[in-house]
Amino acid sequence: MDPRAEVKPKTLLQFCEEMKEDQIILNLIEADDSASFQRMMNEVKPTPRINFLIKDNQSPLTIALSAGKSVFAEALINAKADVNVADSKGRTPLHIAVSNNDSAIVKRLLEAKANADAKDQDNYVALNSAYDKQISILQMLLTATTNISEKVDINAMLYSAVIYNKDTSVVKVLIEAKADIDARTSGHSPLISAASYQKNSMVHALLEAKADVNQKASTGHTALHYFVEYHDSAMVKMLLEAKANPDVRADNDYHALTGAAFHNDIETVGVLLEAKADVLSKDKNGISVEVYSQSKHTRVSFAINSAMQEQMAASRPKPAPLALASETPPKKPGFFERIFKSGQRSKTEKAGDYRRLMSEPPATPVIKI
Repeated sequence: MDPRAEVKPKTLLQFCEEMKEDQIILNLIEADDSASFQRMMNEVKPTPRINFLIKDNQSPLTIALSAGKSVFAEALINAKADVNVADSKGRTPLHIAVSNNDSAIVKRLLEAKANADAKDQDNYVALNSAYDKQISILQMLLTATTNISEKVDINAMLYSAVIYNKDTSVVKVLIEAKADIDARTSGHSPLISAASYQKNSMVHALLEAKADVNQKASTGHTALHYFVEYHDSAMVKMLLEAKANPDVRADNDYHALTGAAFHNDIETVGVLLEAKADVLSKDKNGISVEVYSQSKHTRVSFAINSAMQEQMAASRPKPAPLALASETPPKKPGFFERIFKSGQRSKTEKAGDYRRLMSEPPATPVIKI
């Protein structure tokens, strides 16, 4: 016999009773009264159902999470609520918990076998929205999600994380997950993005992770250019110590030393000059750094002019040193020295030396009396 034939249809009274229980649970969620819910689950027989769905395919668990009722959500999980039910937008309880930045619930859901590979209507898994969340959430999802490269653009996550996440350890975590530290997203690398948003701590973290300090944005600007414009001499010095090129020009001909001089930033000018920035450099119109500094603060003009004199003096060819009167000029090798020290002379040269030697008369001996 078909076992389904033994299941009797619910009576109207039973249906009404279930509807009452459903509404009671919804009311308890709204009141965030998890204690009464737990008592209800322990005392009411048969045990009330907790996986019913209402409008937009929401279950009690997704309703509690969407409302930020973490304690009630944990009570539902403990009561064996369905942790993989999806609402009308395809969002599972795990998607919602990650959006809430709730590390404890994310951990509890994963322990209850929540599917980290489930996708919402935008084809996103929970990991996609973890770039600006707690590091613990990011680490748990990186472990739980399978075939990450097929589901998530890990390079784009790093790009977004350096802008929106305040925890610099996100750089290390995502690089360990095979993110390319110099990959471009929307024309910018993580370092350029961090510099443009003045995320100084992220710039430090990226440079420690060996990011390319001279990488350019789509406009040709480097991280150094951004911090010159922000008048941040400390960051300019740090970038120069990391081997940033002080003389690179952006596509619009922007030059770090020219920009610092134009903005009357004596501290940044000093840092750039200490790094041997080219003070003789000219823009595409032939205008030098000196011209940009002339109408500015006298300290800037003085520093630029002094550096110009030094660089011009260093670029002049040095004259050959004169021999001192006391110095003895080097002695040229004599005829016989050339013969006996001519191991590298050709056979023709050696034969000529021999003929000349034999044709010369012998020297008259001097007899001492």
